[in-house]
Amino acid sequence: MNTLTPILTPLTLPNGAVLKNRLVMAPMTTCTGFYDGTVTSELVEYYRARAGSIGTVIVECCFIDNRGPAFPGAIAIDSDNKIPGLKRIADAIKSEGSTAILQIYHGGRMVEPELIGGKTPVAPSAIAAPREGATKPLALTAE
Repeated sequence: MNTLTPILTPLTLPNGAVLKNRLVMAPMTTCTGFYDGTVTSELVEYYRARAGSIGTVIVECCFIDNRGPAFPGAIAIDSDNKIPGLKRIADAIKSEGSTAILQIYHGGRMVEPELIGGKTPVAPSAIAAPREGATKPLALTAE
C-alpha cells in the first residue's frame, strides 16, 4: 500500500452516500451564467471536463434570491425555472462518475443595485458594506 491509497479509496458518508474517492474540487467562480442566473452550455461543459477522476465536485455558488447575486454571471437557484439548468450541471458531473454538490449564497449588503434592476439590496441589518459609495441595504424582518 502506498501513501496515496487512502485518498483514492471510496468514502461512505453518514447518510450512506458513497464518494468514489476523497478528492474534492473546491467551488470556483466562473462568471459564465446568463444575466438572469440561468446556466449556460459553456458552464455545463466546464464541469463535465473537470469531473471524472475527482470524487466530488462542488459547483460554484448559486444565489438563492433575486436580490442576492453578488457578481455578474452568477448562477441561481432562486426559482424552479433554474432547476433544469442546474440538473444539466449535475448530470454532466455524474455522467463522469463524480458526485455533485451545490454551494448556495445570498450576497446581502455586498449586492450592487445594478445587478438587481436598481433595487435596494437586502441584508440582516441596514449597514452598508465597508467600501466607498456602497448602498445602505434594507434590513430583513421576520415578515
